[in-house]
Amino acid sequence: MNNPRGFTVVFLYRQQRHNLGTLLSLNSPGRLTPWFLLTSNLKTGILTLKYRLKNSNKMNQIDWNLLKSHRKSPLAAWHWLSLSMDFQDGLIRLDLDCSPSAFEPIPLKIHGEPVKIGFPKDALVYFHQEPGRKKKFLGSMQVAKVLPYVTQKRLWNCAEISENLEPQLQKPQL
Repeated sequence: MNNPRGFTVVFLYRQQRHNLGTLLSLNSPGRLTPWFLLTSNLKTGILTLKYRLKNSNKMNQIDWNLLKSHRKSPLAAWHWLSLSMDFQDGLIRLDLDCSPSAFEPIPLKIHGEPVKIGFPKDALVYFHQEPGRKKKFLGSMQVAKVLPYVTQKRLWNCAEISENLEPQLQKPQL
């Protein structure tokens, strides 16, 4: 996850209804707040990413609405999720099942200084939960991967992805 270009996390999961669960957490031992936290809340229908940059004390948070099919589906419904943190282009890309990709900016400068990307070497990766068994994910995971590179497309096939995208779903032109 310390690749200066970025990284990608990929999941194939099914989550129990009304569960607030952690998909991935990156924590330093003895530290209360994580460096990186991805949670799925089927009570509210929100997927939340929280992350902290190396030279900042502030936790950045991005919320995405989950599809209604995620919230109302029975336990047997499997969902693909891919999240790429591209530090070179300053973009976060979310791919959820076959919905159009969602893009969010990563601040490349804080107080006029370039952002330093990276996580401490002693940080531990937790799948399914945070340290201390908080926000335990209830359900099943077939795939849970951290890739040391940025993916530019989905790692699964979709029969159809909409072409007429709303502006917030379009990839920004650099």
